[in-house]
Amino acid sequence: MKLFLTALCLIALSGSAVAQPPTSPAVPVWVVDRPKSSIQLKGFSKKGQPFTIFFQSWSAEIAFDPAHPELSKATVTIDTRSGSTGAATYRDYLVTPAWFDPEQVPYAQFHMSSFSKMSDTAYQANGVLNLYNQPKTIVMPFPGIGIPFQAKFKEVKNKPTQAEFTSNFTFAVPDFSPAENPASVLKRPMKKINFIMTLKASKATKPAEAQKPKGK
Repeated sequence: MKLFLTALCLIALSGSAVAQPPTSPAVPVWVVDRPKSSIQLKGFSKKGQPFTIFFQSWSAEIAFDPAHPELSKATVTIDTRSGSTGAATYRDYLVTPAWFDPEQVPYAQFHMSSFSKMSDTAYQANGVLNLYNQPKTIVMPFPGIGIPFQAKFKEVKNKPTQAEFTSNFTFAVPDFSPAENPASVLKRPMKKINFIMTLKASKATKPAEAQKPKGK
């Protein structure tokens, strides 16, 4: 009887082992070099004057593997209070409800996931920009069509542990305003704005190197 029960246990254990799904490969974590990286917005004022907003305080969490882009993801969190154009008058304007309204929503977030390879360095991904607590899917503004934005990953030549992550897309601020409080009422910018992100990073040698958010 004992032999019979032992045999049943062995069969059950071997069956459960076979039924287990394959383990997903570990996706490398990348640590961003802040002094060599930048996040900025470019646009035009109501009078047609170009402007650039630089953000000084932000964090980036990147897990990316060119061999398994479908498992890769990245999240960038931006402290909207840290935006600056270099002019004090414009800086004061950026922290009003007409622009980033940091008193109510101090952070914006950009998330990328489900990458798919399009070329040696270009990837298509699901991109979601969360502005004013209004998450929206980002699409490239090509005339007549809309496709998911493209991000780029480029390894530094002869340095497999170093890479550059870039993303460039255009969005309209009114798209992120709730219906009960539209951008026209808040006097937010109506023209489209270009988001430009360049992150230079190194592959983490251990999990503890993963970058933590940095506030200002």
